[in-house]
Amino acid sequence: MRNVATTLGLLLLAAAPLSAAPQSTNPDLSRMAGCTLQGRTYTCSKADLQRALSLAKTITSISQPANHASDAALAELVRKLGKTPATGDTPADLIFILEPLQEAGVQVGPGTVDLARLRVLLVAPDGTPGKLLWVQTYNGDASMAWSAIARAATLALQDQLHSH
Repeated sequence: MRNVATTLGLLLLAAAPLSAAPQSTNPDLSRMAGCTLQGRTYTCSKADLQRALSLAKTITSISQPANHASDAALAELVRKLGKTPATGDTPADLIFILEPLQEAGVQVGPGTVDLARLRVLLVAPDGTPGKLLWVQTYNGDASMAWSAIARAATLALQDQLHSH
């Protein structure tokens, strides 16, 4: 029986154009089920995420749109997980994508809003982004700088991995 540890909130997974990465060399990863979509809610398995991270050796990290703060936060996450960043010559086992969710303009009023989404994807047999394995939305104060949001989003994933 699949242990579903987390049901994640609303997510509209837009098909984002991503460049092809070299194919993963780990067949155990390509056989993982990934998240399931029920209505507009993705349900992902924390156990599958932890298993995938234990099997993965290399990770491609993508910030959309590309920026220094996201790239630095993702590079630190990959390093803290003990993984090697994938390069053009190194096949990726997993793909991390960090993207802002905050809409442009002025946010009025107190409270928290969804600020960033961090997705973890498996690599398809042809080397392109494959199944969604995990998605995590970071929310906070809309006045936060993007560099703080990017760091907080990656730290939230680390915290999720270490929580029981």
